[in-house]
Amino acid sequence: MIENEIGGSGKARAVVFFALIVSTGGVIVALHYVSSYGPRCRHLPSSTCINNLRQIDGAKLQWALEKTKGTNDVPFVKDIAQHIPGGVPNCPVGGVYTLGPVAESPRCNIAGHALP
Repeated sequence: MIENEIGGSGKARAVVFFALIVSTGGVIVALHYVSSYGPRCRHLPSSTCINNLRQIDGAKLQWALEKTKGTNDVPFVKDIAQHIPGGVPNCPVGGVYTLGPVAESPRCNIAGHALP
């Protein structure tokens, strides 16, 4: 009886121990998330834009093939929209796309948003 009064009940110690384990696990998971996914999230807008440029480039090529256009012909957005599911995408940070001739890659006016 004296031992329970000084050291607390066994249930109370178990609850405190469980809370400590859960909170430590939460900290570990948070640190893992930040170290694993944080760096990728910073590059997400440029990756999305580059993927958009790839889709636009493919749609330009498809348009040129179907309409027997030359490499110097420049399509309008409405010409290539039917070749991209969901229509022509926009840059995720508000950049403006320039389609250009079929022989050239499309461009975004945001630095770092370019096809390799």
